[in-house]
Amino acid sequence: MPFYYYIGIAYLVIINVVTLVMYVKEAEDPSNRLSAAGLILLPILGGSLGACIANFFSDTEYRELRSWLSKFLAYIPPVMFVIHFLLIATMIGVNNVFSFVWNHAVDRAGWIGGYLIIINIIAFVLVIIRKSAYYIAPHGNFLIPDIILIPILVIGGATGGSIAKVLFNFKEDWSCNSTMEVQNFIYNIGMFIICAIHIGLYVYFFYIR
Repeated sequence: MPFYYYIGIAYLVIINVVTLVMYVKEAEDPSNRLSAAGLILLPILGGSLGACIANFFSDTEYRELRSWLSKFLAYIPPVMFVIHFLLIATMIGVNNVFSFVWNHAVDRAGWIGGYLIIINIIAFVLVIIRKSAYYIAPHGNFLIPDIILIPILVIGGATGGSIAKVLFNFKEDWSCNSTMEVQNFIYNIGMFIICAIHIGLYVYFFYIR
C-alpha cells in the first residue's frame, strides 16, 4: 500500500474523532461555541462518519431548533458520507470494490449471497425514503408503510436498514397504542437485534460450519 494511503487513513480517523467529539458537545450543550459553518464544514472535510454516529447516539435534536438549518444539517453528514465512500471507491476502483463484494458473497453463499446484497440495498434505500418522508408529510410512514418495510427487514434487509438507520438518524416514537409500541421496538432496537441474528447466521453457515 502506498505511503499516502496511510496518511489518508490517519487523516480520516483524526477528523472523524474530532467531528464526533464536537457534535456530541454541541448536542449536550448547544451554544455558539461551534458555529453553523463548523457543523457544515467538519463533515465536508471528511468527518461525515463521526457526525452521523454522534447525531444518532447523542439524539441531537438541537438541529430542529435552528429552523433554517434543520433540514440542511440533518442531511449534510449522511450525504457527505456517501460521497466520501464513492470517492474512496473510485480511488480504489469502483469495479474492484463492488465486484469483490458481489463475487465474495456469491462464492461463499451462492444465490443467497447475491440475494442478501440486493435485499440490503433495497432496505437501505427504503429506510432513507421513510426518514425523508417526515420532512414532507406529517405521517411519513404512509410513504413506506410497515407492511412493506418490516418484512423486508426480517427476510434479510436488517443490515442495510441498520446502516441507513445510523447514517440518517432514523428513529420512530409512536406510543399511542400497543401496535405502535411494537413498531417502535422493531425500528429502534429490534432492527439491530435482527441484524445481529442475520450476521450471526451468515457467519455460522458460510464460514464456521
